[in-house]
Amino acid sequence: MKTQFQKRLGLHRLMKRCSCGRTATIRTSWTDDNPGRRFYSCLFKPSNYPFIGWVDPLMCLRSIRIIPGLLRKINNLQAKLFVREQEIRKKKRVIWLLILALVIGSLLVSIVCCD
Repeated sequence: MKTQFQKRLGLHRLMKRCSCGRTATIRTSWTDDNPGRRFYSCLFKPSNYPFIGWVDPLMCLRSIRIIPGLLRKINNLQAKLFVREQEIRKKKRVIWLLILALVIGSLLVSIVCCD
């Protein structure tokens, strides 16, 4: 049964039921054929009903061609950024070890010189 709140917001038009009887959830497709397109799916994974129907209308061909390439570029840049961040962390560790070695060496020199 639809509540007044759902009717006012138009949510009753968006809400779908899965064949298993549960309320369906909205997920986003990131396949090359339907990049960024939202669809209804069963709320529970794994499910016998991973796809129930589309929320969004079909995208234009230009969008279908462009979006996968943009997503690949983003993923490649994120991977490169991750590698760079790892390199920076390693260099910071080396710097701290060198500072520690310098401090320890200075202490040893002062102990040897003072004795």
